[in-house]
Parts: sequence; structure tokens; C-alpha cells
Amino acid sequence: MLKDLYSIAKPRLILLNLFTFTGGFALAVRGTFPAGLFAASLAGAALGMASGSTLNNIIDRDIDRLMARTRLRPLAAGSISPRAALAWAGFLGAAGLLVLSLSAPPAAVAAGIVGYLFYVVVYSLWLKRRTPLAVLAGSVAGAAPPVVGYAAAAGQIDLGAALLFFILVLWQLPHFFAIALRRLEDYRAARLPAFAVVYGRRASKIAAAVSVAAFALTSPLPYAFGYAGRTYLAVSALSGAVWLVVALLGFPTRDDARWGRRMLIASVLVLAADFTALAATAVRP
Repeated sequence: MLKDLYSIAKPRLILLNLFTFTGGFALAVRGTFPAGLFAASLAGAALGMASGSTLNNIIDRDIDRLMARTRLRPLAAGSISPRAALAWAGFLGAAGLLVLSLSAPPAAVAAGIVGYLFYVVVYSLWLKRRTPLAVLAGSVAGAAPPVVGYAAAAGQIDLGAALLFFILVLWQLPHFFAIALRRLEDYRAARLPAFAVVYGRRASKIAAAVSVAAFALTSPLPYAFGYAGRTYLAVSALSGAVWLVVALLGFPTRDDARWGRRMLIASVLVLAADFTALAATAVRP
């Protein structure tokens, strides 16, 4: 039971999001690093993410049974009941909101609530089964963690938070396109209108390459606006260029699943490199 409750919270996804949260927080810190605020707001954000992921698993349990990648998830396999999962999600959400509200400024709480609603309501409940444009809502939700982290440290949402938001939206899009191409038959089996299912593989590759190009142009902006140093500029420029090369290599290949896997690996490495450099070279007054 405990293992199932842990699993439906999607811990690996939470860890990735907490990494971007940390990058956003570090970017906004001015002066001494507030370790107590960081730990408390990180915990609140993690609990909220776990709640949203659990609700997503409840909503998707029927289509999860149809896909090879997800059919063994606890709710899809029936090893845990929807009622128990809903209670778990409610507990996690209430705890996360309480911890974040008590520890972080209102701007961080507001950003967290918006990201939560986009993921659970707009993406999972409304758009995912209706339109390939659901990827945009999913990208907005995925871009919330660094904004929450930034607002927790800065006490407001300003240009720095906006830059993080748009960088993460543009990172999420090719990441999602790659997942759909890698698991195309799963999406078809579940009758989900993923971009690759509706518009085809080549269109999906084009969309991924265009998104990566937009990301590569946008990711150096924290340096341009004085938020990060030259090391970040070099890292972001190089990682964006390498990711674009990986994306372009998808056009001559017929093994779309393999290309999708390479794109996914590249996306995670790019995110890790950029946010590590962002946090490490943030400009201090």
C-alpha cells in the first residue's frame, strides 16, 4: 500500500521539477541564502506536486490500462482504489498548501496554485483527451516550479520569473513531442490526440525542431537581462546548439522511437546543465 501511494505521486517527475524549483530559488536569492525558507517552500511545493500527480493518475487510470508504458501503474492495475488515492491526493494537497502558505510569500503560493490547476484541471481533465493543443497546457504546468521557487525567494513575480517561465515552456514542448513519438503506438491504443497521432511523425519532428530552436534562442536571456553570468551564457548556448543538432538528426532516420529516446535524454541533460549553471552564476548585488 505505501509503495503504491509513493508510486502514484510520480517521485521521479517531482525530483525533476524540484530541480527547476531550486534553480529558480537560487536565481532570485539576494544576499545570504535563506536555508530555512528554501527547505520549507521546497517541501510545500513537493507535496503539492505529489498531490497533482496523484490526481492525474486517478483521472488517467482508464487510458493507462491501454498503454504498455503505464498499464502496471497501481491505479491502472487495481492494486489501489481510486477512493484511497483521492484521499491521499487531498492530504498531500492540503499539507502542501499549508506548508507553502506558512513559509513562502503570497506570490509563490499563487504561482503554485495556478500550476496545480493547469495540470489537474486544464490539462488532465479538459484538454488531454480532446486536442493536441493539450501539450501547451502541460507545458504551462511544467513551467510553474521554477516560478514558484523564484517567487519564494524574491517575494514577487517579475521579469526574472517570466524568463524562467518561457524558457521552461519552450523546453517542455520538444520534450513532450519526443515522448509521443517514442510511445506513438501507446497513444494510438489509448486514442489520445497527441500531436504525432493527429498530424503525423514528420510534422511532430518539425514542431520539435522549431521548439528546440526557440528554446536555444530564449535560454540565454537571463544573461542578456543581467540575471546570470557569462558561464551560464556559454553553457546555455552550447547545450541549446547540441540539442538542436539532435533534433535535426531525426529527419533522415526512420527509427522514430530511438530518436525520441535520444531527444528525451538530451532534454534532461540540457535542463540539468542550464539550471545548474543558472544557479551557480546568478548575478548578486
